[in-house]
Amino acid sequence: MKGKVFFRNIILIFTSILIIQGCGGGTKKINSVQDVYIPDLSVIDKEDLEMGEADFYFRRALYYLKERDCDKALEYLNNSNAPEYMVYSAYGYLYLLKNNWSLSERNFKESLNLNKFYLQSYVGMILLMEKQNRFEESYDFSVKSLDIDPENVWLREKSLSLSSILSSELKEKARVALEKGDNEAYVNALKRLLIYSNNRAIVAKELGDFFYGEKNYDEAIKYYGMIDSLDEESFKRLTEVYELNENYHLAILLYSSRLKKEPGNLEYINKINDLKSKLSSSGLEGKFQSMFLKEFLSREDVAALVIHNFKDYLPLPDEPLIIRDISNSYAMQEIIAICANGIMDVRPDHSFSGKTLLDRISFIDILYRLKNHFLDIGKEVALSSSEDTLPFEIDTNHRYYKEVLFVVRNKLIEFPDGIFCPYCNVSPEEAIRALNILKDLIKDEN
Repeated sequence: MKGKVFFRNIILIFTSILIIQGCGGGTKKINSVQDVYIPDLSVIDKEDLEMGEADFYFRRALYYLKERDCDKALEYLNNSNAPEYMVYSAYGYLYLLKNNWSLSERNFKESLNLNKFYLQSYVGMILLMEKQNRFEESYDFSVKSLDIDPENVWLREKSLSLSSILSSELKEKARVALEKGDNEAYVNALKRLLIYSNNRAIVAKELGDFFYGEKNYDEAIKYYGMIDSLDEESFKRLTEVYELNENYHLAILLYSSRLKKEPGNLEYINKINDLKSKLSSSGLEGKFQSMFLKEFLSREDVAALVIHNFKDYLPLPDEPLIIRDISNSYAMQEIIAICANGIMDVRPDHSFSGKTLLDRISFIDILYRLKNHFLDIGKEVALSSSEDTLPFEIDTNHRYYKEVLFVVRNKLIEFPDGIFCPYCNVSPEEAIRALNILKDLIKDEN
């Protein structure tokens, strides 16, 4: 242990000499970067430190960082036995203040490699990326920070500010590209705008209309499907392309949702019956045909749907998984895969209860676990930090606060009139829409 501390101190002394030289030597303070605002780090970081005297030294170092006094910050850092991830973070701020962006980034990233939940380093990366006009990266770090501390006011305001900057930039890029007739640049700008806009429905409709006009019906379906409340034109176009692509089950769901709002509408009733006839003679697997005609989904239905959408990310386990009540389930393999990957749970008695209808809060938990699974396996997920209003029953003390916040911010689930209804059952339409939006949040490899 002594050898490790000695080795670290040698590194810190050497690094300190370099930083002091970079600050101008002697007692000169850093004042070359007056426009870098460092928030109150002791507030940003809620972690309880149990380091005795080292706690004092490290916190004094943070204080002098805020004061831009390089020498004093180093003096206290060199007397601190704080964990390495905290020290790396402090050096990240020192380099940030001196405009040595590459070394600042290296130190913040090293800190996060050692502790991926250390908010002070996330804040440092937010500030560093913003300083370099790397606004999308800055925004991504703000979203990751909010996942750790959703109620942090500074983080929320910073994330909203960044999303506003990005929205304005991308709207202008889309406008210019459209005027030049550069369709590729136009579409790329709108796709990125979807992540940052506070009105995704307008952007999704614009993309849907573009792809409909180009007769690219797969893409048109994707973007029309993101619209919460379809206007009449978008409704007609979406049902039309569903039929053209032989997605009869999805057209049935769309007409059924309209029929609920307009009971007895003969046009919708006749259309649904016609589509059911087409569905029965289509090539869609029988288990999915019956699922889409249900009013509500069971646990085994949702397991089948999730694996159908994300089978490449949720493989079957190498070792057998004991689940005692699924031998007669149509979704036996899907249930094994989804439980093995931790997206759904087997009960303590090794049962799954696949026939039980799934409630909304359980489905929200599944969506949140899927998001975390994608992040854990190294996928990039384009998360939003929009300020949509939470259902009034949800506050920060709610057991599923983070989960509900995630689906609301990313518009995966609608809450009519702000009513949460956690134990309401989940319809096929609600589940399919949420899974399709989540799938689109996963960033392409290229």
